[in-house]
Amino acid sequence: MKKIFLILTACFCGTFVFAQTEGEVQSSENEIELPDVTTVISGGALTAGKDSVPDYKKILPDKNTGSLELPEMESVQKKEQVSQQYVQNSSDEKNVYAQGSIGGGFPFSFAGDFDIYRMSGNSPFKVSFFHKNAEDFADKKAADGYFFRKTGIEAEKKFLNEKSEFIFSGWYKNQNEGLQSKSPVFTDYLWNDIGGKMSAKWSLKNGWYIQLGGNGSYFNRYGTKSASDSVFESEWEKSSKYFSFVPQFSAGWKNSMFDVNFLAKYETQLNVKETDSLEKAPEASSAESVHKGEFRLNFDWTDENVKVYASAGVIAGNSLGKQNVLFPFLLGGKAEIPYGLSFRPLCLKIEGGLDSVLEFAGNLEQKYLFAALYCLSSEQSDWYGQISASVPVQDFFSVNLSGEFRKTAFDNGVWTPDYKTSPSSAGFYVIKRENRTELKSVAELSADFEKLKFSGSWKSYWLDVPSYEDEQSLTASVIFEPDNLWNLKASITQNLGDDAEKVPVLDFSGSVRASNSIRLALEATDIIKLVTVKTRAFAHSQYKQNCGHITALVKFQF
Repeated sequence: MKKIFLILTACFCGTFVFAQTEGEVQSSENEIELPDVTTVISGGALTAGKDSVPDYKKILPDKNTGSLELPEMESVQKKEQVSQQYVQNSSDEKNVYAQGSIGGGFPFSFAGDFDIYRMSGNSPFKVSFFHKNAEDFADKKAADGYFFRKTGIEAEKKFLNEKSEFIFSGWYKNQNEGLQSKSPVFTDYLWNDIGGKMSAKWSLKNGWYIQLGGNGSYFNRYGTKSASDSVFESEWEKSSKYFSFVPQFSAGWKNSMFDVNFLAKYETQLNVKETDSLEKAPEASSAESVHKGEFRLNFDWTDENVKVYASAGVIAGNSLGKQNVLFPFLLGGKAEIPYGLSFRPLCLKIEGGLDSVLEFAGNLEQKYLFAALYCLSSEQSDWYGQISASVPVQDFFSVNLSGEFRKTAFDNGVWTPDYKTSPSSAGFYVIKRENRTELKSVAELSADFEKLKFSGSWKSYWLDVPSYEDEQSLTASVIFEPDNLWNLKASITQNLGDDAEKVPVLDFSGSVRASNSIRLALEATDIIKLVTVKTRAFAHSQYKQNCGHITALVKFQF
């Protein structure tokens, strides 16, 4: 039986091959002649002659109009469905990206950061990591406290649909600063900050929406004890531990032109260290906790080129200075005005009012290096006004101007360290409340000639000058990028003022594309200080800042 089956199979295959070969021979011997195709030029368009293309309707029925129904093969349908599903899966896989850089340099520095993210779809996310450290500042050695290290990780996850939006995020940050042999108590100090944030928004009918949210964080600072027998003058110099929490609720209505919403927010920060380890802030009722409640009504009106917005609220709390209640407000507007000098519009913005915020103690100690708080921070209030204009003179040239005025209201001054005074016994500058009257202006010019770009800026403080700033600062930069393969950039900054550093900051960088996803870069910062092996003062203080480095980097994006 098996032999019979094999014989029949061989005969069938042989017949198939013979028939196919014979057909190919016949087709090669007989040539098929097609009718000549003629074209007629008429009105600048090409048209075919009437009888140039055969009419196939006589032998091939039209699926839509013919009486004969053409069958659709099931295997083809399944193949198309599988193909579409594969394309969809491939698209989902490709919308996750990664980008970052890693490198090191002289003297003894390392930097690395990367982001993994998905921005599209209904479930976007982002994870970020960074680390940076440097040892030896010019001729100063790390063993003497001239070093720093920074590390952090942040994550955010969103869940989106047509009617709701949920966002969750969290972070952890760590920083270690050497005290450069300026402290008789510590060799260095370190802080940690860990926290999270969430928000949920629901879109209701007819443009109504409600939103819930909140954030909280824990911050602590401590130092590495030196071998000396020096002691602390105050307990707050030794360490700090703060906890903050901010829940909030808002509801509103929005359409194509109007957005009106009501906000209710509660803010608190606590000293979670030992009782009486901190002093009381001026006019505060407690040294261990700060509580603040705020209710605010916000209004926006937007037309095609104009937006007008206003806000008014009421604040009550136990750390508002001499006031029991505050009434912050603002009124502002911005406009985009088309005009003939450029295809880009002229942009104007003006805003002013009474601003009142509570900047948490942990944020202040992160913001200001070599500085610490002796008490929990309290409310800071300012009368303020802002104005800005973006003027495109030509399609390639732009002028940006801005000005801001701030004056302390109700003696609720800004919390800031005075780096020009002497530090505490532990080597920290004291963050304290100071009244201010500031007038700040910024002028920027930029020109874009495609491959060559120029920019310049002038920043000025005309009245009170923050202790960490200079009265005037001039910056100029140039970027040369002939194509996407390589580029060069150089910038120079000169600070002016009574205590300003006379040596300008000169930076240079360049990069070249090694592949579609990888670039190789070389960066040189503060080149004059690097060559002369000199240090630069940090914010007019007795400490030195990290300056003068050459760094090689690999930048990637996948």
